Amino acid sequence: MGSDLRKVTSFSDRIEAELLANYLKSCGIEVFLKSDDAGGINTAMTASNGVHLFVSEAQFEEASAILNAEHDLDVDAEKPTTIL
Repeated sequence: MGSDLRKVTSFSDRIEAELLANYLKSCGIEVFLKSDDAGGINTAMTASNGVHLFVSEAQFEEASAILNAEHDLDVDAEKPTTIL
């Protein structure tokens, strides 16, 4: 997989992000979560910074369609993002 990732959506709750990430994984989509919560240790930081769900550029449309159809989420249609 290349380094071009797109943010699909964001969550204020890590548990919700993990649940939907696992759902997408079960659909064959590689998912990356990014948050500033000290690796899950300081979950209070998640409320202000959020948990961001990323997929590859190649799987963005499929992931967006799944989440919009099944979970009625607003998908972020921003340009590809490189995660360091």
